[in-house]
Amino acid sequence: MPWTQNPLTPISHKRVSGSLVRRSAEAKPEYAFYFTYAPSEKSTLKILVAVAGQRWAVESAFEMAKGECGLDHYEVRHWQGWCRHITLSMLALAMLTVLRAREKKTFFPQGSSQRAGNPAFARFRAARGLARPRTSSRLV
Repeated sequence: MPWTQNPLTPISHKRVSGSLVRRSAEAKPEYAFYFTYAPSEKSTLKILVAVAGQRWAVESAFEMAKGECGLDHYEVRHWQGWCRHITLSMLALAMLTVLRAREKKTFFPQGSSQRAGNPAFARFRAARGLARPRTSSRLV
């Protein structure tokens, strides 16, 4: 079993503390340790493993923000400036994520009769009798 939950210690009548250990399935196993503090009714192994698994999604979001939104390019002298920079960087990442999701939703393959591009711009071209611009064979 790759996950193990060590005995839980009651902190109060509603909360428990414990540890969670993950062992990799490789020949030379690596171990990851998590300390838990959760409501006693929600401290099952299945729920704690699901919560621990969310860590990678959060880390990948921060790595994406560092690369695309300049999350790590701050030079501030006070915590308020740092907080503003982090907030704006994460807002920019959220906007990019939404725009990418919309683009994937409306994307049609090259040469498809349904490839629309920007509908407002298509109406503008049609109203003025302009030809469609040439598209490159490779989308960026």
